[in-house]
Amino acid sequence: MSQADQALVDTLLTTLGNAYAPYSNHPVAAVMECPDGQQFAGSNVEVAHYKGLCAEASAISAMITAGQRELAKVYVMGPGEHLCTPCGDCRQRIREFATPSTQIMVLSKQGDVLKTYTMDSLLPDAFGPEQLQAVKRFLATPAPPAATRAGALFPPALRSIAQHSSPQWPQYPGAP
Repeated sequence: MSQADQALVDTLLTTLGNAYAPYSNHPVAAVMECPDGQQFAGSNVEVAHYKGLCAEASAISAMITAGQRELAKVYVMGPGEHLCTPCGDCRQRIREFATPSTQIMVLSKQGDVLKTYTMDSLLPDAFGPEQLQAVKRFLATPAPPAATRAGALFPPALRSIAQHSSPQWPQYPGAP
């Protein structure tokens, strides 16, 4: 098991101590590190209606506010010696700014690196910005004639009914 840099551990411990977790008593700290070495810390903030802010989201918000858009490393520390991995929402938030080489490290309170993840291992088959680009390209292509659309939408047994029913298709940009 490797040990994280002491300055980083001190930042995480201070941030962990500043977490606001009166309901769960489960403080979490995170540090987002950009390729240029800049680091942004965040802690979880709970509120009475239970829709608080995770530490990772807090740190990403600070990073974005400072004008950064790419993650090199992510460090997460929970209150104990167990793995405190990012929740599903935070995995998706991290994915938004991660690269294939981004490392996500979960640390103990002593600064031991308990586990290191890649983005692909933390969130396999993730949905990211490139999928939205594919959707934009798809929407930008002209729509096929109604008969072709019916053939694509219905199984063979229903195609002839669908092709002769003249459905009223919504008018999307590029649609006939």
